[in-house]
Amino acid sequence: LFLLAGRFGAAWWNGTSPYDRDTDDDGLPDGFEIDGGMDPRDNGTIDSDNGAEGDPDNDAATNFNEYTRGLDPQNWDSDSDGMNDGWENFNSLTPSYNDGTNDRDVDQLTNYEEYSYAIPVGWNVTVDGVWWNGTNPNGPDTDHDSCTDNWEITYSLDPRDDGEFMWFWNPSEEAYNLTTIAGNEVNGPNGDPDIDDANNSQEYSHGCSPRNWDSDADEMPDGWEIFFGLAAYLNNSEEDMESDGVLNLVEYNYAKPVSWSESANGVWWNGTNPRSSDTDNDTMSDAWEIFYEFDPTDDG
Repeated sequence: LFLLAGRFGAAWWNGTSPYDRDTDDDGLPDGFEIDGGMDPRDNGTIDSDNGAEGDPDNDAATNFNEYTRGLDPQNWDSDSDGMNDGWENFNSLTPSYNDGTNDRDVDQLTNYEEYSYAIPVGWNVTVDGVWWNGTNPNGPDTDHDSCTDNWEITYSLDPRDDGEFMWFWNPSEEAYNLTTIAGNEVNGPNGDPDIDDANNSQEYSHGCSPRNWDSDADEMPDGWEIFFGLAAYLNNSEEDMESDGVLNLVEYNYAKPVSWSESANGVWWNGTNPRSSDTDNDTMSDAWEIFYEFDPTDDG
C-alpha cells in the first residue's frame, strides 16, 4: 500500500492508472473488468477469475472471450436463450443474440433442443457447469449412423449412440467425437427394437417406425415387406404384386401357425413369395397349388 503524505493527508495510490486502459496488462480494459465485477488491478495472479483466462460465471467462456464477443463475464447466458455462452462459442452460434429457436443444421431441432437434449432434471449451470452431452447443432446426424437426430428422438432412440459408441463433446480438446462410452446396439443403424427384421437404417430410409413391427397396419411386418420390395409404409395387403391370384397378405400368412405372434415369435418367413407366381419353381403356380391343397413351397 502506497501512501503519500500531503497537505490533505495520505494519498490513495492503489486505484487504476489514468494513463493505461489496461492497468494489469491482462488484455481486458479496466472498464470492462469493473463493469464485470472483476479487479482491473489483478491479471489473475491473485484470483484466477480476474484474469483473461478466468471464468467467474462458469460458462466455459473465458473473460477474454467474453470481452471480444461483447458478453457478460458474470452471466453464463448473456443473451438469455438458455444456452451457455461457452457452448455457443464452441458451436459457432451467436452468444450475444437469442438464437435458441433457430435451427442451424435444419434437422427440425432448435438450437436449444440440441443443447438441452438429455440434460438431467435439476442441472444447475452455476454449480454443475456447462451441459456438453446434447446433440450437435451443426449436423443433422450427431452419431453418424445414417438416421437423423430428430427421427431418432421421435422414436426414443439415442441420437448420440451409433450402436457401438455413445459420442460426447470434448471441448477441452477443441474437437468433436473424442469422448466415448460403450453404446447400445438398439440405437445404432443395425438395431431392431421392434423385432420386425428391418433395422433402424432400413426403417428410416423406408419411412417406417422402428417401434412398430407393422408401420402401415396391414398385418405384414416391415422387414418382410422391405425384403420383398413392397411399400412398408403403405397398406397393400389386398394387392397382388405379381398378379398370380394370391394377395400379398395371403402370401405372407401361408401356412403360418394359428398361434404365431409376431410380437412374440418374430416375422413369419415361411409363406409364399409375393414376387413370384411359382415360389417353389415346380412349374405349377402358387394359386393353383393352394387351390388344390398342394404346398406351393415344396417342389417335391
